[in-house]
Amino acid sequence: MSAARPCSLQPCSIWDMWLTGGAKHKAKAVANHYGKSAVKTSLFHFLWGKALNAMVSLTTLVVLARWLSPADYGVYIAFLALQATLLAVSNLGIDTTAERFMPELRMRHSDSDLLGFVATVLFARIATLFLLVGTGWVFAENITALVGLSPQSELFKLWLCVVSLTGLLAFAVVLLEAMLHQRQAQISMSVYVVIKLLLLLLLLAGWQVTEVNTHLVIQIELMATGAAAFMSVVLLLSHFSRVGLHSGWTIVKTHRHRLQRFALFNYVAQVVFQLFNAEAMKLLVTRLSGVLQSAVYGFTYSLADTVQRYLPAVLLLRLIKPVFVSQYVKTGDFGQLNAMARLILKLNLLVLTPGIALAAVYGSDILGWISGGKYAEGHWLFVGILSLLVLTSHQLVLSLLAGTLEKNTMQLYAGLVSTIAFPCALWLVPHWGPLGAVAASAIGGLTYNLFASYYLRRKGFAYQPDTHGIAIFLLAGVVMYAILIIINKLQNGALNFVAGIIIATFTYCLIIKSRDAFSNTERNLINSLLPRKIFFL
Repeated sequence: MSAARPCSLQPCSIWDMWLTGGAKHKAKAVANHYGKSAVKTSLFHFLWGKALNAMVSLTTLVVLARWLSPADYGVYIAFLALQATLLAVSNLGIDTTAERFMPELRMRHSDSDLLGFVATVLFARIATLFLLVGTGWVFAENITALVGLSPQSELFKLWLCVVSLTGLLAFAVVLLEAMLHQRQAQISMSVYVVIKLLLLLLLLAGWQVTEVNTHLVIQIELMATGAAAFMSVVLLLSHFSRVGLHSGWTIVKTHRHRLQRFALFNYVAQVVFQLFNAEAMKLLVTRLSGVLQSAVYGFTYSLADTVQRYLPAVLLLRLIKPVFVSQYVKTGDFGQLNAMARLILKLNLLVLTPGIALAAVYGSDILGWISGGKYAEGHWLFVGILSLLVLTSHQLVLSLLAGTLEKNTMQLYAGLVSTIAFPCALWLVPHWGPLGAVAASAIGGLTYNLFASYYLRRKGFAYQPDTHGIAIFLLAGVVMYAILIIINKLQNGALNFVAGIIIATFTYCLIIKSRDAFSNTERNLINSLLPRKIFFL
């Protein structure tokens, strides 16, 4: 791949292609699959689906936090962390490879020719999931003993079935989102979260259960993930024709070296990430501090993770990634990618910065209300984890660029350097508890971001985040925090709380607008994708 072009918005940039609908700059395939109209349609289903899933997921979090005992909740959090780690170790890079190459193949072939490709990656993923369940079943006692959950080995065997179904659901959703079929993707996820919540509520109301235990939750997870996984696979395969089996297999053989190389580097990088990511920290807290500390850390992280899932960068990641790939295949202009990456990061900070300020002032009240008073002591832990999302946001942007550019060595080398977080956690967690895990994660995140940015520039890609915009968000967040502190000290009460939020939010938006954190071009792009021109900052 040649060195990057200068980072400028040229007449044929991604901005112009979206704002004008593409005109002469797009091939017919791009216009059909990844043009402005396709993105807007996908965005509509995407936002509605995410909004529904957010409300249901938050309600489920409240139910579990209130009705699971701290010991059971700690076990559940550890099982969720093991699930994420096992899925990453078992996927062999298949998920990310399918997600990266599906848009490119749809640029060059019709959907009717791609069943062979989809069937190959789907059956490969199913095979790895079967292998995961078999291996996990044999070594269940060793795995649970490693994370300090030896008495739960039999329960873990049942959880492995949930893990496999979750992996199948996630893979089908990845492919649907890579095709911009957000309606079907969101339906699949909604089936999972709605069935899970309904079964929990029926259990509590219909059978008059006063306290839920981990075994009942796992049974509910098994039914919800099973139904959602089946539906997602059916919806995925409905887009392809059997006549494409042979042609799709031919495509796989033609591109097998690129596919294998991409999968290999991504897989090794993902395995390396398991040494310092959030799930590893949860398992370390469980192992070194016990399930009660794991419950506090897991609850605050689950709430922060709910915030993270609905930040713009994470929300738009699956929606934007296919567009990134399709446009870069078309133009080869890194400047377009850099401009979009800057915007996505700033949209994240627009939401995240006031969230951190609110958590710093009212975090204890928020945690106490949601958990029924169980985990209010996690106030500053919650603030720390939210602050980590700033580093995570930039890491997502860098990973998006690396995947689009097929520079997977960047993720591997940055991941290797960032494993410094693991020995830091081994020393900090016994001394500081869960806060030690947050500090170690911050060290790993900062290391990753610095190294990855340096690597891209060394490879000739003029990557440059918008430092001016980032500074404005930081200033606005500090001012918002100061206003909330002052108003909170003057008088307590619901009316005072609402007044403080309104005044602080207005001041925050005023600073963002007056200091031009977003350019006119960026505002126009955002408004072009919304039903109405409502973005004014």
